[in-house]
Amino acid sequence: MVEEMTEKELANFLLDKLSDLERVEHAANRDDEIAYQKKYLLAKLQSLGVPTEEIVQHK
Repeated sequence: MVEEMTEKELANFLLDKLSDLERVEHAANRDDEIAYQKKYLLAKLQSLGVPTEEIVQHK
């Protein structure tokens, strides 16, 4: 079953994304900030039961 986001939920999601971009833009070390955000997002997806192994590019 697919649930649609309400307008308020979508606005909140987009504000979070803007905040993430602002953090990267102003970070002292952008690579560290990107790595932190990636780790956080993967943990969030996994906590929701989303398998992340196939969507993550391994070096």
